Amino acid sequence: MIEGNLSINLSGFNLSTGDFKISDKKITIIYGDSGCGKSTFLNCLAGIENNYNGSISFKKPLVIGYVLQKNSLFPHLNVRENLFYAFKRCKNPRYTVDDISKSLSIVELLDKEIDSLSGGQTQRVSIARSILSSPDILLLDEPLSALHSQAKDEILNLIKSINKKYSIPILMVTHSVKEMISLCDNVIYMKKGSLLKQISRESALLEIDSNGPINCISGESLNKLGLKLHLKEYENFVIHSSNIILILKSEDFHFPANSILCTFENISRFNNEFSILKLRYLEDNFLYAKVPNEVVENLSCTLGQEVVALFGTDSHII
Repeated sequence: MIEGNLSINLSGFNLSTGDFKISDKKITIIYGDSGCGKSTFLNCLAGIENNYNGSISFKKPLVIGYVLQKNSLFPHLNVRENLFYAFKRCKNPRYTVDDISKSLSIVELLDKEIDSLSGGQTQRVSIARSILSSPDILLLDEPLSALHSQAKDEILNLIKSINKKYSIPILMVTHSVKEMISLCDNVIYMKKGSLLKQISRESALLEIDSNGPINCISGESLNKLGLKLHLKEYENFVIHSSNIILILKSEDFHFPANSILCTFENISRFNNEFSILKLRYLEDNFLYAKVPNEVVENLSCTLGQEVVALFGTDSHII
């Protein structure tokens, strides 16, 4: 959908992206430490910052929705009026105010003044207003940074549902590992003004921690597996590969409460002491276990062999 190559100098800060390409219908996370140029990159894509060298090209003319980190709602208009402001200016509306208000659970907020909203409510309304412009892509600049934990979880689930329900590609800036893991289909890594690499979700989970892969089991998968982990509804279970214990499945094996039946896919050497075992569960999901090499030798796994992954309820790391 979007590709290019740009460089920019702003008051001594240099940003050089190299070649980049942003996919259709996906959630792409622009990830990196604060001050590395993520928001500047997003502003260039949005057309807010145009004093750059290079090029940005689109497959077709795009309507871009943009939700800022700070509140950008009109304070002299109430919630309903803010929403209709976007709706009335959309040339080819795909959604109605009623539909979006119901979908984003803001019906009860429609007659409220903007300064009476909580942080989470403000972001819901901001996202709703942006969607009512019927965007071809939605840009989000650290939309969760000022929110408390519960509001962050609610908006995370909202962003996922918007992408799934409306098939709107989302490009979001964050420096939060939790947000990246929870949302990403693809990741753009940035560091000190450079776009280091673009990688898939699976690669990001494998590479983000130098101590080994991170696993993210979706709330949907947890329900299918029948696991009871005292998490919030639809919350992902995030577990480090080193917190998984493997045993071979036997005929008289009784599954503990916190276990997953997997099949062995392959093995790779992590270092002189550990190896990484790739395991498949629920047909098309993968789990990675960081296991001491002597344990690997004792397991003697073969391709397609059934193994049981065990973990504690306190293994959730985010």
